[in-house]
Amino acid sequence: AASVSNAGSPVLALVIGAVVASLFAAGAWFLLPKAVKSPTDDDMVAVAPVALPHGERASWIRTTSASRGILVAFIVVGVVLAAAEILVVSVTGGGLWWFSIIPVLVLVILLSNLAFTVRIDARGVRIRSVVGFPSISIPLDNLEMAHVIEVQALSQFGGWGVRWNLSGRLGIILRSGEALEIHRKKGLIVVVTVDDATTAAALINGLVQREARVQ
Repeated sequence: AASVSNAGSPVLALVIGAVVASLFAAGAWFLLPKAVKSPTDDDMVAVAPVALPHGERASWIRTTSASRGILVAFIVVGVVLAAAEILVVSVTGGGLWWFSIIPVLVLVILLSNLAFTVRIDARGVRIRSVVGFPSISIPLDNLEMAHVIEVQALSQFGGWGVRWNLSGRLGIILRSGEALEIHRKKGLIVVVTVDDATTAAALINGLVQREARVQ
């Protein structure tokens, strides 16, 4: 516009934007599953410890990865980000090349949340992304006990990946279903969705029990 007075009022555009945003928010509200309470003592499956004589070595390793649906969603996000970056750079004649830092950062975060390796041995528990980070290490002397629980990814943790909820749980949530819940003497409870969680919990409880006997 030649002057500010000719630019027109933005009120109508703001109202339309608010209405559209409200409609999308309402749709998302009805599409999301109902909230599920965090696990309580009654929901946890107690697991008997593995009997480990002093000096005997035992370890458990398992890789857990996101479901096919999550992988497809991540691929779609990556394609959209790449297309947006190409469009921005081409329109600006390369003037906003630094804008590519944002989609690259988002892609790195997505990749780091696709798969994790869980390792349990005499040193404790280590949960590490297949790309090297993030990583959670719990030494044996900070382990208290482990249970098996059922997890609802969206309703209990709000999504997938490294999550935190208001009940004081740090989650490595890659799907809904069976999960290993690790109680620490100090620090947040750690929940990781992994197959064969019963064996993992039994080994953790066995290592904790043996450590208590030694002390």
